Amino acid sequence: MGLRYSEIAGLRWQDLDWDNNQIHVRRRWIRGNISQPKSKKSQAPVAMAPLLAKYLRAWQVETAYAKVTD
Repeated sequence: MGLRYSEIAGLRWQDLDWDNNQIHVRRRWIRGNISQPKSKKSQAPVAMAPLLAKYLRAWQVETAYAKVTD
């Protein structure tokens, strides 16, 4: 199971479920356009490896977008 590049580009901090180590795909971003994920199956939560969660948490602290919720 993995994510498409467009789904990764569409992620926001609120899409990460830290408690359950999951990533929720709610949108995709293609050439400046935001739309729904490609298929219903794409919307299923994706497991987030502990090492990835560690790096994302560190990045979240550093980024200016950490407080953005919309």
